[in-house]
Amino acid sequence: MKRNFLKLIVSAFALFIIGNANAQAPFKYLTYIFPPDSLQGFDEAQANKDALNYGYFGPEYHVFMYTVKRNFINQKFGYSPNRE
Repeated sequence: MKRNFLKLIVSAFALFIIGNANAQAPFKYLTYIFPPDSLQGFDEAQANKDALNYGYFGPEYHVFMYTVKRNFINQKFGYSPNRE
């Protein structure tokens, strides 16, 4: 179920970005280079393999990679959405 939810989120976000492709620098944050110490322990080769196995190419690939890296960092450092 988690995979299906992630795939739905990534696909919806990619469609949003593709629809706004004429906007100035729509992919700017997707090309963000995370600090190496924050990604220490992240298996980029496996994430790349997962992205390709799920059929993510082009903009969807970048959205997927950004999402899994951000989720890894959030879990590693205990970040969570604001809760009241």
